[in-house]
Order: sequence, then C-alpha cells, then structure tokens
Amino acid sequence: MVHLIFSSDRAGSDANKMRIEAITSPSDCEAFREEWEALHNNIRPQMPFSSPLWNLTWWKHYSKNSLAANYSFFLHTVRDAQGSLIAVVPWMITTRPGFGPLKIRTLNYFGADQSITEIRGVICEPQNEAAVIAALLRYLQEGNFQFDIVDWMYVGDPSAVETLEQKTPLSFCQINSIYILSLKTSWTALYSGFSSSTKKYMRRSYEKVTETKQKFKFSIVSDASEYPEAMARFFRLHTARASSVDMFAHPDKFTHEKNRKFIYDIFESLFSTRSAIIFELRLGDKVVACRLGFISGNSIYIYYSGYDPRWRNYSVGTVLMIEAVKWSISNNFTEFNLSAGKDRSKLRWKPREFIYQSGFQVRPGFRGSVISHCYQLFKKGGISRHNINKKTQPHAPRHNDAGRDRTE
Repeated sequence: MVHLIFSSDRAGSDANKMRIEAITSPSDCEAFREEWEALHNNIRPQMPFSSPLWNLTWWKHYSKNSLAANYSFFLHTVRDAQGSLIAVVPWMITTRPGFGPLKIRTLNYFGADQSITEIRGVICEPQNEAAVIAALLRYLQEGNFQFDIVDWMYVGDPSAVETLEQKTPLSFCQINSIYILSLKTSWTALYSGFSSSTKKYMRRSYEKVTETKQKFKFSIVSDASEYPEAMARFFRLHTARASSVDMFAHPDKFTHEKNRKFIYDIFESLFSTRSAIIFELRLGDKVVACRLGFISGNSIYIYYSGYDPRWRNYSVGTVLMIEAVKWSISNNFTEFNLSAGKDRSKLRWKPREFIYQSGFQVRPGFRGSVISHCYQLFKKGGISRHNINKKTQPHAPRHNDAGRDRTE
C-alpha cells in the first residue's frame, strides 16, 4: 500500500511541485519497478547500485530484526507535477539496540554493508539532485520524525551540499570518488594518450606474463550456463588474494555467507539478461586472475577481483585489466568505470573523477551531542572526521583513498 505523504512547492507554481510518497513494503515496489528501472538507466554515471534489482535484493538479504539492531523499510518516491518518477529514496530506519529506552534511531540508506554496495544515497538524475534533496529536507523537517541521526550519503551536486549545510547543523565527513575511463574507438588511439611511464609499465607487464613460459589467454564469461563455475573460481581467487600475508592487504569481502549469497543472486539475475560479465586470464589451462563486471548500456563497471598470489610477480592482474579494456573497445563500449576508491593503478589510466560527499545530521540538544560523539567514534576508520563548510572546494577535504582492488 502506498500513502501520499507530502507535496513540496519549490517555486510557488504548480509546475514546480514535487510529490513525495512513502512505500510501506518491498512488494509495493513492483507497481513502479519499470519506472525505477528506466530512471536507473538514465542516471549518469551508470552504476549498478541504483537499480531496483540491487536495492530490493539487498533488502531481502540484509534487513534484520534482532536485539542488536532493527531495520524498518522506509523507501520513498519523488514525482514531479506530471506524475513522472524523478527519484527513489531507499531509506531505512535503523534502531540500535533493537529495543529499550537507550535505542538510537538513524535514517540511512540501503547498502549498509561491508563495501559490497559502493555508492548509496538518493537515486535520481544529477540535474534533479539539488531540488530533490531540498524537498526531502523540508519533508523531514516538517514531518517531525525525531530521528537521532540522518545520514546524507554520496551527494554529487555541490549546490545540494550547500543546501544541506545552510539549513541544517550538518557535519560532512567523507569524500569518495568514482573514476571513469572514456574509451576511444581503438586501443591504439587510447594508448597513444598515456604517459611514457604508463606505456612502459604496460609493456613490462606483458613481458612479465610471458616470462611464465606458459601461454596466456584472456576470455570472458557471459553465458548463464557458465556462470556457476565462473563464480566459484572468482570466490576461490578472491579469497586466495585476500589470504596472502606478504602483499598489500585486501580484505575478503565475501568471507561472510550473507555477502556471498547476495552477490551470487545479483549476478545470477544479471547473467540471465547478459547484464554482467566475468573477465578471466588463463595461464595454460588454469584461470589465475578474474574480475567481475556490470554491463549497462555502453558502460562497463568493474567490480571486485581475485588472482592466484603465486603469480603475483608476473602482473597477471594488470594484464587482465588491459585485456578487459581492449575487449570493451572492440565491443563498442564508450565508458569503462574503474569503480570507487583512489589508487595508483586507476590514476595511470587518466580517468575522469566524479566526487561525492557524505555527512550526517544530528538532532539538537544534549542527547544529540552525546550521540554525535558516539556516532563519530563508531564511524572511525570508515569515515574521517572532517567538517566541510559551504565555501570548501571539493578537493580540499581528505579523500577516502583506500584502494579497493589494486592489481599490482
């Protein structure tokens, strides 16, 4: 069941009104799933995390109701004066602990996991973000919901950031970046634009892989019938890379069964529509490196990887990446999304950077001060405490620079 909750007039005319609706259960989302899918396909840059598949599957796997925490479904839609869907807000109310007088109520987004969901927040096209967030802010203020904390995650429009900072006591704490490589019509054209050091690094990577004295072969897995075995190889290689003690540390994101089941279900659904791909590199007859990817229109989004650490000195991860880019060019893709997180292996490709800011609002008063202090301690390690005022330039605060999946 869907209830009309709020109508926000941004400019005093009917043409500029927005209608915000609360969706009471996941099953109610089926009524507008096609609209949501169309919205997801129109968002730039294209990423898998805004789709109805990702969000509703996430709720299926990660929603909880326990003594430690309780998640309440609080998803909202935003429509314009003509009734067109312009935003989906995958909100949930998190209560910690799940009961008692000391519980803290936080309004945050689906995707509260161990970096399985890399980008989360309001789902809308960039040109609508500032207006949508302004309407949501007014909705929360006039609704008197009494949340202890309100998270505002991955805000891309600087004017939306200004709106939040001007109207609320808000602390912005983290900057994240997405890096996107614009592909040329040929590998030669793309390669010619790289620095001499990058070209040398790539040549040396191929020289190293040939030193194995084994023939290397790049291949893709895109057929649903091949998917189960390919995912089993991915999990094995991802764990092997994470378990290596004498290399740059990478946590095993799929050591928990919940994470593994979630991503397996996501890729199983996407493989049925050829919207996912697995890149693999073989030495002889063995797969030694692999990487997951999402396909959306003319864009490839690369996701987590794995490789056999016994071959780490032969640049198998780097060669796999280069071959994946070559394959994308030859198959007429125009964007290669290097995903979230800043590290040297991404920057050498000279990608475009898309910056997102995240922060939180705490209720005023003594209770809010205590909660704010505790919340920042809770976030320590994942979010650096750093306030940003409205005059701060986007590049000034400290980035969350932990490279997610280095290939060196």
